[in-house]
Amino acid sequence: YWRAKQLTYQNSPDPVKAEALFRRVIEIQPHSFTTRIELGNFALKRQDVPSAVSWYRSALEDAPSQFRSNIVEQIAKLSTTPAASVPPLHDPAGE
Repeated sequence: YWRAKQLTYQNSPDPVKAEALFRRVIEIQPHSFTTRIELGNFALKRQDVPSAVSWYRSALEDAPSQFRSNIVEQIAKLSTTPAASVPPLHDPAGE
């Protein structure tokens, strides 16, 4: 997980490797809502709105209640705003 975060947010990000690592993390930790948020963000960056929404909805299943409103808000933005105008959802566990 942390290596994938480094590859995502370092000075010279490697999004392909980072996404691949996050996909491995979700296989090992299927209830990781933060990993699902990151996968939603990768889909959003590709402007793949259906996949982004799917990952964000999936994150809702295991997200603690204090983080759910941010996820719901992100899903709502994607239904009313062009994907290029929607920033990635911040990982609440990383802040």
